[in-house]
Amino acid sequence: MSSKPRLGLTSWLALLILGTVVPLLFLAGMTLQSVLRTSRTLADRGQSDTTRALALVVDGELRAWKAALAALAESKSVQPGRLAEFYEEARQVGMRHDGWVVLTVASGDQLFNTLRPYGTPLHKTSSPETIDAIFRDGKPIVSDLIWGRNAGQFLVAVAVPVVRGGKVVHCLTLNVSQERLTRLLQKQGLSPTWVAAIADRPHRVVARSVRADERVGKPIAEWLATAAR
Repeated sequence: MSSKPRLGLTSWLALLILGTVVPLLFLAGMTLQSVLRTSRTLADRGQSDTTRALALVVDGELRAWKAALAALAESKSVQPGRLAEFYEEARQVGMRHDGWVVLTVASGDQLFNTLRPYGTPLHKTSSPETIDAIFRDGKPIVSDLIWGRNAGQFLVAVAVPVVRGGKVVHCLTLNVSQERLTRLLQKQGLSPTWVAAIADRPHRVVARSVRADERVGKPIAEWLATAAR
């Protein structure tokens, strides 16, 4: 009659240890997964909060520029015979906001550009669609990225109508360079491993916290454009 092999003390201890360790390893694995998920959630939340904060900073600047232009558009100097006086008012506003002011008529001709001395011959506007929208709709707008022929650089324009007698008679723009917007991003104290950028409606890079000179004017990655939408 055969007998079942008996487990020695060592074997029993091995089974006991194995029976104890395996659940602990399983529990440790589950805990690690939970920690990783929590860390990822916190990281995503931090990125979302930072993105929202950056958007608020940029939006705040745009609101300030629009408000300054709207006040300037009410000046009594915006009339024939006093444009040289109005030029000086506009130049002061442009300097306060680290930009320059342009006064344009419906044809796209610039009456003055505070980046140039008053009376300097100027090219027509580099953004006729912006001028057309102002004269058509009579509402403030922010342009997409523009290559300014008079400025010789990339810029973004905040535009407001100058209204007299219920009619739009001029377009007044505050132009800011991509360097101005890039500095705005860089001042936000982002982590060195992060890259912040502003893109326009056609999904071109307007400003970038790092390597801006290489990327401004070029399209953003398609996956990023999709995520932004």
